[in-house]
Amino acid sequence: MAARAKRFYLCNLFPLWEIDDEHLKVDWDQEHTREEDLVEMRVMVKELPVQIEPLNFDIKFEVNESDFLLSGGKDDKVVTLSSQPAEGAEHRPLKVAGEKEIITREQKLKNIFASKITLKDGQTSTLIQAYWKALYQDDVSGDPEYYFDITLTVGGKDYLERSDHELTVSRGLTVEVIMQIRDPDATTVKPLSGAWIYWREDSELSLFRTDLTGRVFARDAKEN
Repeated sequence: MAARAKRFYLCNLFPLWEIDDEHLKVDWDQEHTREEDLVEMRVMVKELPVQIEPLNFDIKFEVNESDFLLSGGKDDKVVTLSSQPAEGAEHRPLKVAGEKEIITREQKLKNIFASKITLKDGQTSTLIQAYWKALYQDDVSGDPEYYFDITLTVGGKDYLERSDHELTVSRGLTVEVIMQIRDPDATTVKPLSGAWIYWREDSELSLFRTDLTGRVFARDAKEN
């Protein structure tokens, strides 16, 4: 289980009080990911006058890296996503999404999404989703951990909440695609961007490396 996200602390050491709005359930969709992966920030809204047709609210997400005073100092602000243009924030307009609509990666990085969903008890709730491309930052205590705060503005009132847990981000893995070509009569390498390709010709087994255009720029010959 990931660490519970920080609330308000005295000198980053002693917990004082928590943000805990009964109308909002806020958290990541996962507790661990790798850099460059897209992670979802979810806000479930209950018993507030939030509408999506037409949209009658604004929302802001602020992602922070969690630091401990004795090992890193103050929490670091990473990015702010806002449904309205705001200084120092990335503007992502609100967009209504269907309950089961498939959202593309490109769309996830352009908008904040709102939808009505049906709960297990048959009641409906408003789901607000924003997506962040995970960032790895060096942390003296290990992999960095992140939480996010939201400000939901509806009916002229601000509602504040913080993610229930922290998200741990580890370094990404380099994935290489391996292909063995069995045709000894083949004379050309089929371009495969950024991949290792095994190439067999007579008794020689060669290893090729292609660049982003498919051009071979490395070869390691091995005897069969």
